[in-house]
Amino acid sequence: MPSSPEDTASEAPAPPPAEISEGLGLPLAARLESALDKVQRALAAGDPVVMVHDARKALKEYRALLRLIPGSDAQAARRSAAAAARELSGARDNQASRDALADLVAAGLAHEDSARAIDALSTSADAASDAAPHERVLQRWLSDTRRRHARTLDAQAARADVVAGLRKAYAKARDALDVSDPEALHDLRKRVVTHRYQMSFLADVAAGRGAERATRAQKLRDLLGRYQDIETLRHRLDATRGNLPDDLIERIDGIAETHQDSLTRKARRLHAELFRVKPRAFGRKTARRVRRARSKQEAAAQA
Repeated sequence: MPSSPEDTASEAPAPPPAEISEGLGLPLAARLESALDKVQRALAAGDPVVMVHDARKALKEYRALLRLIPGSDAQAARRSAAAAARELSGARDNQASRDALADLVAAGLAHEDSARAIDALSTSADAASDAAPHERVLQRWLSDTRRRHARTLDAQAARADVVAGLRKAYAKARDALDVSDPEALHDLRKRVVTHRYQMSFLADVAAGRGAERATRAQKLRDLLGRYQDIETLRHRLDATRGNLPDDLIERIDGIAETHQDSLTRKARRLHAELFRVKPRAFGRKTARRVRRARSKQEAAAQA
């Protein structure tokens, strides 16, 4: 994954023209409110598993878009959203383990080994058994967060230098990390998720420009997510020693390690392609895209 310190942290190009960022600020504020509405709709889901999945997805989008707003208020809002997401992590870990086992079955794990592992990992705290605590967490967070937006965040979003924020997130996602380290890969996945949601936002407000990049970033996120699900499974299986035969855990662990190596190689190739250009060049290209989209929109409005 190409990178050098001077490519990211040390370079400080001039920000794009103010009118570009101002043109994206109001849509950003609206998109943040839309992400909060998605959390609200997730609460109405009849299936608790769907509720947790949809709420976590909306929280990721919300946190990614908040990174386009500088300052302590947005930072505090991100931390609050992260805390709410962590409250749902236990339910997510259960589903992640099932997803990982399905992935490993496709990679050669015996169905009966997968079924035994699922039985051992199932608990009374499964997401499907009790949604009430998750609902309380999300309702409380939503109420507090909507007040934050009414007080400060909507106005700050409207004034944000959005293009500069997009460039900063690109630089963070481009940073080379030690891909042999699961923690570093997890951190990289979070950065890629941020970039993916930000590019989806750009595509929506800039006549589709950035949509292809958002799709490719999602593919990279999926590879890294599959790696992380398997890592979650391996930790949980290790904690169940005594409930499962050691030889079964070793069989699963061997296939898991081989599959994670394959996922890592694929992720490295895709990352190198996706983050080929330096952040400075990405920022200039993004600014041009926004200018062209705004010109077309203004021409259409005058026609």
